[in-house]
Amino acid sequence: MPTDEPPIHPYDILAHPKRKRILEALQEGKLTFTQLMARSAIDDSGKLSYHLGVLSRYIQHDKDLYTLSIEGRVLAGAVREFEEKSYGLMSTTTFSGIVDPSGRLKMAYSMRFSIMTPSGDLLRKNIEEYGFDKKKADAVLGSRLGGLGVGVEGVSVDINKRGLVISLEHEAQGFVERDGWMVGNPLDLFTAQKEGKEGTASVPGLHFQVRGSILYPEHAMVDHEKPNKKALEEKGVDVFELVDSGQNLRWRVKGGFTLCLGESRLETDGNRTREIVEMEIHALLKDPSQMPEIRGQMGDLPRLLSGRTRFRLPD
Repeated sequence: MPTDEPPIHPYDILAHPKRKRILEALQEGKLTFTQLMARSAIDDSGKLSYHLGVLSRYIQHDKDLYTLSIEGRVLAGAVREFEEKSYGLMSTTTFSGIVDPSGRLKMAYSMRFSIMTPSGDLLRKNIEEYGFDKKKADAVLGSRLGGLGVGVEGVSVDINKRGLVISLEHEAQGFVERDGWMVGNPLDLFTAQKEGKEGTASVPGLHFQVRGSILYPEHAMVDHEKPNKKALEEKGVDVFELVDSGQNLRWRVKGGFTLCLGESRLETDGNRTREIVEMEIHALLKDPSQMPEIRGQMGDLPRLLSGRTRFRLPD
């Protein structure tokens, strides 16, 4: 991989469907290059070679056979861990972002949805029963996101053995200048896409996982303006844990029917700083009429807890 490429984080892999499909294919065992092309549905040998180069830390190549390294097995196995925790509507979103010096943010998202019941994924069963038209699904989702004023590209809707997967890319002005700093909250872009019409649900619970990374420009000074306990409690949030250890913030809070636990942190690698966000959001429904309120809580809590990040370049 070229040396001028930005450093790769595991979330940069999981947010890109092709790379995730390569890891999933290799979980089944050793594969040749041709077999890996077929299993990962990448029909361009040059593109597969590029992605294998990006994934070199997670894949071993020996005697024309590819297999997962120890780190690759850990990463691929972690993808499944959250999905086995509970029943109800399950959503796992992984995002990867990179910020340019002007504050423009380019994001990639991979979102998996399933409705888990004791008999398996109800969503997938319905799709398999009534059929799945990928071309139509891509067009419908792209049109709906366009109607919301959300500029996206590369919209793709797929069905695999673990549910419905939506991937897309999004570029927008994520940071604005304020007192010499570029200030923004990347999660504002993500949670804006979660807004929608009020509805009901016949599931016992909602379980969302959000994880990802934002890579800031070279040599940028990055600072995280974190929320404090008093400010959260004034907004009606019950704070069970809020630990600020400098570059890291860890929390466990409850807002209404919704529990949110997670961590955000800044990591520096050479002259680049990366912001990591990892959180889980859980809500149990006793009555479908609670859905509109819970929908709002699931959008508000991440925004409150992620705070604001700001950066500036040296003079």
